[in-house]
Amino acid sequence: MSTLHLKRLLENALRNQARAMEYIATTEIDALGNAVQCIVQSSHVVTLGVGKSAFVAQKMAASLISIGLDARFLHATDALHGDIGIIRPSTTMVIFSKSGETKELASLLAVEQMQQADRIVVTSNRQSSFVRSADVLVCLPDLPEYDTDNLLPTSSTTSSMAIADSIIAGVASQNATTADILRRTHPQGAIGRMLTTTVREVIDQHSTIPSIAIGARLTEAISVLNSEARGIVCGVNEAGRLQGIMTDGDIRRLVQQNADIQNLHFADVATRNPTVVHPEASLHQALRLMEERERKLSVLPVVSHDMQLLGVIQLHDVVSM
Repeated sequence: MSTLHLKRLLENALRNQARAMEYIATTEIDALGNAVQCIVQSSHVVTLGVGKSAFVAQKMAASLISIGLDARFLHATDALHGDIGIIRPSTTMVIFSKSGETKELASLLAVEQMQQADRIVVTSNRQSSFVRSADVLVCLPDLPEYDTDNLLPTSSTTSSMAIADSIIAGVASQNATTADILRRTHPQGAIGRMLTTTVREVIDQHSTIPSIAIGARLTEAISVLNSEARGIVCGVNEAGRLQGIMTDGDIRRLVQQNADIQNLHFADVATRNPTVVHPEASLHQALRLMEERERKLSVLPVVSHDMQLLGVIQLHDVVSM
């Protein structure tokens, strides 16, 4: 295969997947919502799949467990040798099968024990026998696989994973204690650190605070901004309480506006009532304050409940933990 041909194949593969995501987003939203409600209302979730779909099913079960649900992946062969006993009337099954006719799953689903569970079916075959017994149907887009022979499970498994992850996110959003559960179920690794490390622990690593008197001249504030290199300078009153902030971006905008920097004071240009974070907040909460807004922030002042300036926290401080 020539380099040009390879590049075209890769480009087509990614564009096909983009089309798949658009299809799911425009045609399957109601089905995804129904799947979320079905899982939320059940007391036990079992995921099933054969071949590469089994990996998607296993990942979904593991993610549901991590947010506190009673979930398990059921191997189609093991199920027929005793494991089918985990299926009970309050069970919701999530079945992944591109063809909707997978032999091993068809044999398993025909067993009487399986009839008592609700079924969420993820497939591209709307006419399959699995669909006829489904309580919720989520359709995979009918697009070719990535390889030139249209044989390798690639596009279909990526779409299946996107559907599984969307359902997981929906289920997690219905539970107000999801963050607390993740904190307890992820004591190690990035998720655990983000949820258990407080802002105070991060700002304690910095010996200086980029601050200046609110009445100082703008040129003094710029000097602090440059010397501290934290991307922010905080204006405080005589009691040390935050009155306003200025960032690197503010200075750039003033320069673009040809502002008379030499004759301005910090208070003239400071952002009043800025977004702040408290020291007891987790790094996860700080990150949400920075990112869940129209204009994202890269640094936040850290203040006590009476607005006493305690330090600043940068996006780098959060993501490097």
